[in-house]
Amino acid sequence: MFLGAGARRLFRPAGIFTLLLATHASPAHAEDVLTHHNDISRTGQNLNEPTLTLANVNSATFGRLFTIPVDGKVDAQPLYAGNIAVPGHGTRNLLIVATEHGSVYAFDADTGAQMWKISTLLSGETTSDDRGCGQVTPEIGVTATPVIDRTRGANGAIYLIAMSKNSSGNYFQRLHALDLATGTELFGGPTTVQATYPGSGDNSANGIVTFDPGQYKERPGLLLLNGQIYTAWGSHCDIEPYTGWVMAYDAGTLAQTAVLDLVPNGAEGGFGCPERESPLTLRATFTS
Repeated sequence: MFLGAGARRLFRPAGIFTLLLATHASPAHAEDVLTHHNDISRTGQNLNEPTLTLANVNSATFGRLFTIPVDGKVDAQPLYAGNIAVPGHGTRNLLIVATEHGSVYAFDADTGAQMWKISTLLSGETTSDDRGCGQVTPEIGVTATPVIDRTRGANGAIYLIAMSKNSSGNYFQRLHALDLATGTELFGGPTTVQATYPGSGDNSANGIVTFDPGQYKERPGLLLLNGQIYTAWGSHCDIEPYTGWVMAYDAGTLAQTAVLDLVPNGAEGGFGCPERESPLTLRATFTS
């Protein structure tokens, strides 16, 4: 469930969205939701909630506003940015939705109308298969919640990680930065995620551990902090080899700025969430 701006709540079964409206609050009072669980502490709080109360959330005033079809499962939390000047559409409140089919949508949060849609797949690519794991299936595209920086570019930027594969069976993880108003790629992106780290653990050779994009999924929501985009990587159903990668990228250039492997001399270290845990919980497990 997505706790959106003001009185809006979004329920997200596979392939569709249902937006519920509690009261007819003015969009001007809506609060942006630009990151997973509302803030960098992941509290889920909206301390400026102007509308929802025990009195008005009831069968008379709370009900379905509209249902929106999308092209795949939605594992990432939808995000909300208000008062965006969308070319050809005027100023809109945008609901940003990313799917496991590798698509990103911007919908008008007040009407459900689609403002734009892009695919993160490059020419000749498909989304990843599920890598023999039933946690994210049948395809893997965008799994982690994106993050929005309203100060970047002309209209603000949406950052996300997307997984794909090509006809030769090679897997890719890429960091995208999309214009909030149009969906176009920013800052010369996307950037292919690559990394090495000194160590003798899983997937190492000659004292160097290499990040294998096919062995990982980006599950924890992306973090924007001090101009850096942080990513953390988990395995597919604990299928080895995998270790515990954390990477940072410059929000203005998409250049990689830091890499850390927490178990470079070991195995089975990853960041993610077991199926029966909330997808909002970041967990790390390590084995030397």
